[in-house]
Amino acid sequence: MSSPNEPPARSRYREHLAQGLSAYAERSGRKPPAESVDVGRPAVRALYDRFRARPFPRTLGATDAEWLQLNLGLKDVLRERLNDARLEALRLRCARDGWALHVEPLPAPAEPEALDGADTSPLRAWHAYVGRDAALVQEAAALDASMSPHQSAIKLDAPGTAADSRRLGELLGYPPCCTAAFARWHDGLVDNWQPIASAAEASERFDPLLNNLALGSFHLIAWFPCRYDCAASLGIARRLADELESSRPAAFAAATRALALPRIYMDERRQLLFEGEVVGDTVRYRDVFTPYALDRQAITAAYEWVFFADVVATLALGDTAWLDSGSLVVARGDQEVTRIPAPEAIWLPFGP
Repeated sequence: MSSPNEPPARSRYREHLAQGLSAYAERSGRKPPAESVDVGRPAVRALYDRFRARPFPRTLGATDAEWLQLNLGLKDVLRERLNDARLEALRLRCARDGWALHVEPLPAPAEPEALDGADTSPLRAWHAYVGRDAALVQEAAALDASMSPHQSAIKLDAPGTAADSRRLGELLGYPPCCTAAFARWHDGLVDNWQPIASAAEASERFDPLLNNLALGSFHLIAWFPCRYDCAASLGIARRLADELESSRPAAFAAATRALALPRIYMDERRQLLFEGEVVGDTVRYRDVFTPYALDRQAITAAYEWVFFADVVATLALGDTAWLDSGSLVVARGDQEVTRIPAPEAIWLPFGP
């Protein structure tokens, strides 16, 4: 996709769009009409420009809180998934600041998506492990490697696996309750929907400090919480929030604005971020965004743009939304406007 300040190059746009349409149809079962994504039409072009806008300034980096957790001694090892360009910058940082670093290449997925990253956060080339103690860094890398690529198919009944999982979580600074909850899904985990749905179902309150639904943008915790009001996770998140609010108040306030937006989650890139207020099980909204507004993730931009043109454009017809019997209901006031099939959508009512 082209940059926000330039008209899209037609040939590149069409090439990426074809991939995005294919992946979107496969994932959602919906195939938007060609005219809905034809940027030659003024109304679609205006929608496309809105999709590419930058409503959330990037004042803090995606992993700034994770580095702070490491610096404060609240974790022994930081694990980061990154590409070649960022790996070189990390090597320089570790050499300059005296961090031990271990790097492992990530294998390509066995079954690549039609559009890389449509299912999960885009696969990177490397896993990097950083810490003060080289032995602990090596231990974390070895535990991680024994659990299979991307930690997605751990055999929980294998001897030592549960203990290894707990130990890895301990090294990475994850609360034991959250490590145990996520480990339930390791065997046969396809994407992140299962642990997110489980945590949402268990939650009585959705604290924005635990909102890490877009790991490519600023977040306070790197793990899947066992619930979005987990006391152990909140203890860590509040410590980090207090430090950042004290040292960088303006940057922290801007970075956390998005964390307080209620969301509907379908997959990593099909998320609806509502600027508005939660009223019971509904949200009354003034605007709607998708994760691209936060992290500018180019590799999945085409897929997400199709979702934006299909669903976010429809939400513009109303000002109230809720989930009902596998559908996303769009209403204006008390008058229902339309329903969009959303059989696996998860309601996550984060708020101030």
